[in-house]
Amino acid sequence: MLALPRGLGLAAGWVLLLGTMGLMDGHAAAMAALALLLASRQISSGNVFRTAPFTFILSAAIVIPFTTVWALQGDAGVLEFAQAGALSWPGVRAGELWRIPATVFLHANWDHLRSNVAWILGLGLLLEPALGTRKFVQACVFTLVTSSAATLIFQRGGYGASGVLYGMEGVMLARPFRTRHDGRRVVDAAWALLAFTFILDIPFSQFHPTVGVSAHLGGFAGGLWFGCVWAGDGQSAPAQPGASRRWIAATALVLILLSTLALNPRWELDWHARNAWLAEQSGDLKAAARQWYVVESLADPGEPLDARKLARAAQFWSSHGNAIHARQVMSATCPTLGAEDYNDLGSMQAFVEPPDERAALQSWEQSLTLNPRSAEVLDRMAHVHLFPSDSTLYSPTAAVYLARCAVEQDRFETPDYIHTLALAEDRDGHRPEAIRLMKRALALAPEDSTEYLADLAEMQGKAVGAGDPDVSLR
Repeated sequence: MLALPRGLGLAAGWVLLLGTMGLMDGHAAAMAALALLLASRQISSGNVFRTAPFTFILSAAIVIPFTTVWALQGDAGVLEFAQAGALSWPGVRAGELWRIPATVFLHANWDHLRSNVAWILGLGLLLEPALGTRKFVQACVFTLVTSSAATLIFQRGGYGASGVLYGMEGVMLARPFRTRHDGRRVVDAAWALLAFTFILDIPFSQFHPTVGVSAHLGGFAGGLWFGCVWAGDGQSAPAQPGASRRWIAATALVLILLSTLALNPRWELDWHARNAWLAEQSGDLKAAARQWYVVESLADPGEPLDARKLARAAQFWSSHGNAIHARQVMSATCPTLGAEDYNDLGSMQAFVEPPDERAALQSWEQSLTLNPRSAEVLDRMAHVHLFPSDSTLYSPTAAVYLARCAVEQDRFETPDYIHTLALAEDRDGHRPEAIRLMKRALALAPEDSTEYLADLAEMQGKAVGAGDPDVSLR
């Protein structure tokens, strides 16, 4: 029986190595290794699950409200519920202190919930038996306070259990050793796993506009400090020799971590991008515009992560009536980002007032240079040649060629692309082919029958003579 736990621990190490070398998705490797380590611990000790009651209580308390709201109101209801109870600076300032603990139990969607609950279970089952339930609860409460404080100071609000989750990671990383049955102290394999995962996670958190990086870092700093100061098994550090040195070391570690991150030249940019997104979500468009202007002044279009933020700013301007500025911002990012962004730029140029269809065609041509198999781009180019505001671009023959390339790339699966080709064939004088294609589009998308039937009726009217009472729509 002893060989099995050792084998599971060895397998966890190999999975972790595969993730480190890039031969396996990093997060999948971390989760798989964590599961193997938990199985190893359970088999060898037989008490992992019995000694972690609060972990199960906390996980259930997160899952039950989410699933109840989802069952009653669906995805939209879940998001509305989360936003209504989210941690927010105006709410807390108005005395709604209940928002601080409530934020742990609010999640935006199933992916958000699954990710947080999986890690809370994994970390809790490792950490609660080591600390004892009382100290583990204290750690969760303490990191909730530190993560909430960081959220209110740097982000003005948010929701989710990830602040406490990162607090658990901080406690774990402050405890690199474990005592074996024979009394020897060894580096804990779970500690190595968490260090690896944290290194993967921080860049993602820091540069993703919808992730609460301040909550993550606030929770992690609180957990790191707590783990350094408090020993396991319910014994506090002040009761041990050298306690003052542990307090000093813990505080120094947290300050070094935060200082290092604060020196990151992207920190200010990330902060403003996050605030711009939050302002958009709350409907404060003036504040969002101010933040996006700051992002534009700080970002380097040649850096992919910065360019992605600039592309997001361009979408904001395009959606709120400043198309010319949106195009300028997007034009600067496209050489860094690629085909999809040239496609987006072309759409801004062609379909947002005032249109610049010639520039749109150039952007789409550049997109096709990078990705020749984009049916969406080919269809949009065909549409511009069929319905241009600039009459010099009208060319049914070019539209037929582009639309046929689109449907062939798409294998005749998307009715809108077939519809575009039918219109192009009709305008190019090939009405029998146009009618055949329109019927094919109609068969694939009966829910869009109103527009398709009208176009088909017009084509058949042209084919047999306008006003012919025997026109069939079959």
